[in-house]
Amino acid sequence: MAWREKFNLVQFAGENFGALSFRIKSILRESEVIKAIEEIDFSRVATNATKEARAQAILISSVVDSHLEYSKDKGNAYLMKKNLEDNFEKRGVRSRLFLRRKLSDIKYNEENSLLNHFIEEAVYF
Repeated sequence: MAWREKFNLVQFAGENFGALSFRIKSILRESEVIKAIEEIDFSRVATNATKEARAQAILISSVVDSHLEYSKDKGNAYLMKKNLEDNFEKRGVRSRLFLRRKLSDIKYNEENSLLNHFIEEAVYF
């Protein structure tokens, strides 16, 4: 992954998604695969398979292991990027109030690990 060293990219761990998004778009553009996250049907064209795989590899390598659940099983780079945006991009006041209400209702089960608890609860957000 020479591109990670080339661009000095630190893996995303849940904070400052805007900066990660900006950097990823720049890397994808430089790698000539930006259309993979811009067009939902990009991966359906057989000649785009290599570019789609490269875009997915860049996205997957850009997040820490504990955040791979947000990209796993999404099928293509467009859906991976969209799911990351849906979960980490900052929204308006209404969304924040909704999230606070949801957070106040979350209960931790001590029989489950804390990491698994957060992953399971993240599905609802």
